[in-house]
Amino acid sequence: MAEQKIETSEPLRITGVEHDENTGFYKAETDGFPKTLQTNRDAQGRELGRFKVDGARIIASYVHKHKVLDDGRAFDNYYYYGGSLAAEQNGSDDDGITRVRQHAAEKTPEEAWRIALSVGSERAVALAPHLDRSADFVTVWALSYEFAKRIFLTPPPSAEELEPLVMSPGAFGDPTETDSDDIPF
Repeated sequence: MAEQKIETSEPLRITGVEHDENTGFYKAETDGFPKTLQTNRDAQGRELGRFKVDGARIIASYVHKHKVLDDGRAFDNYYYYGGSLAAEQNGSDDDGITRVRQHAAEKTPEEAWRIALSVGSERAVALAPHLDRSADFVTVWALSYEFAKRIFLTPPPSAEELEPLVMSPGAFGDPTETDSDDIPF
């Protein structure tokens, strides 16, 4: 394995730090060269965040790696190893890191239908023992399909329909109260 040469930057400021929680990598933007520094080590990531918050000029230590992919695309990575210490923190709770998390894409109608069919099948199988006649596969499948259609085709309620349910007083009696008409056993 080739020996890695640690290089140092000219004085620069960290202008932004992002942490990709899926890959674990921190990516720092700078106002000098190199423009982007990366690390997957939490201590160095937090250090970059402190440097951003402090606004201090730092000298960064990094290793430059030139990568060439199989398809011929090439790019440069600058892996951050450390920097000069900031004089002091500014005392705020802001660690200077913008956290990035990928969100799942919207479900396609086909995926939503498969989910509805799966839920409908679960409901039909749970209900099958309670049917009057013996539930064969065709009956359970028809019931599954009917549940799935109703689940899939039911539109979401409007805001007015989402008001909380108001129960009348005494709908469920207070178990601590005793009624004088109660007959003790």
